[in-house]
Amino acid sequence: MKDNTSRQDKRGRTLRTTEERRVLVEEFKGSGLGVAEFCRRRDLRMGTFYHWVQREKQGRRKAVTKTGKPPVRFAEVQVAMSGGAPIEVELPGGVRIGVRDARLWPVVGGWIREVVGC
Repeated sequence: MKDNTSRQDKRGRTLRTTEERRVLVEEFKGSGLGVAEFCRRRDLRMGTFYHWVQREKQGRRKAVTKTGKPPVRFAEVQVAMSGGAPIEVELPGGVRIGVRDARLWPVVGGWIREVVGC
């Protein structure tokens, strides 16, 4: 049964949100039906549905940005230094942030965490 309010891509495939996919997988688990029957009743492609189930079993999602590249991942680094040695951080795209005063390192780190959260 097709939903007339759903979005479709240029090829006519129904586009579903992550939440819609999660709900369908949960419905399947409680349905007592086999994959083939569940997919037939919900008008789903079995290959696509298997993919959703596998993702849920693995408990992870492939995170990809709009550019198709994996997202930038930051690691917190703690450096014990005396004095005010300058540091420089190079971001994707060639942007560089230079900090000469060690007292500002926490400020810059907080700013970078805020930017990443956007």
